[in-house]
Amino acid sequence: MAANPERGEVEFEADDNKYVVRFGMNEICVLEEEHNLSISELLDQLQNRGSMRVIRSVFRAAITPEVSLEDAGRIIDKITAAQAIGLLMQAMERSFMRGGDDAANPRKAGGRTSRR
Repeated sequence: MAANPERGEVEFEADDNKYVVRFGMNEICVLEEEHNLSISELLDQLQNRGSMRVIRSVFRAAITPEVSLEDAGRIIDKITAAQAIGLLMQAMERSFMRGGDDAANPRKAGGRTSRR
């Protein structure tokens, strides 16, 4: 399984297994609902090394292939919490920065902004 940086994916290895970390719309929505926090608040938790439960939960939601919450914790133990947070931040940044400036400006990218 190879990561596709164009889709916001980050690949890493733990215990001779390859994993991909990625944040899609569904993963973000599930996390917001699960923790009753906005994506900004979740990012703050990651950046400030807040609740370890939140960090483990965010890691589990973003990792492919899917793993249990307990397995996500074991993987974090193998790679260190600091590396897990770094992977999450990198994937989050890639997810939001996909397509460069044109993605944030549909007119510039050639897309329509209203119906006629």
